[in-house]
Amino acid sequence: GGAILQLEVVGTLLFSASMDGTVRVWDLNSAQCVHTCQAHQQPVMGLLVWEQHLLSCSLDGTIKVWTWNAPNLDLTYTHQVEHNVGVLGMCGSLNAKQQPVLVSACNDNAIRFFELPSFNSLGTLKQRKDVRCVDSGPGMFFAGHSDGTVRVWKWV
Repeated sequence: GGAILQLEVVGTLLFSASMDGTVRVWDLNSAQCVHTCQAHQQPVMGLLVWEQHLLSCSLDGTIKVWTWNAPNLDLTYTHQVEHNVGVLGMCGSLNAKQQPVLVSACNDNAIRFFELPSFNSLGTLKQRKDVRCVDSGPGMFFAGHSDGTVRVWKWV
């Protein structure tokens, strides 16, 4: 399967994202892999659970939305971020209006924002240094950069 790049737990299920482009579903009770899905053409860099969906992002430039029908993952939607732009990580956040936003770190020194569930673009935040990862907190989100800096952004 290749190196594991991200894990997400939901109830008794563990989802793993792999270097080989697969997403695997593990049953925590049996410690067995119960489903393997060839999710992306390149490494799966991140996973995110949102409502009854699993989102996966990849260096192939796509963010995919999966619905789990235990143990299977069914592809619901594929969003092409931009041609030749890989997605390194993502997080969910609520903006100042308390609307769900997907925050994605891309390998072109940019953070891209998408409205959920429509995936309408809410803009791009260009950075001087490459962004490696993003995460969110109450009323804010964070960007981790390859030079060791962490930037904090507040929703206004």
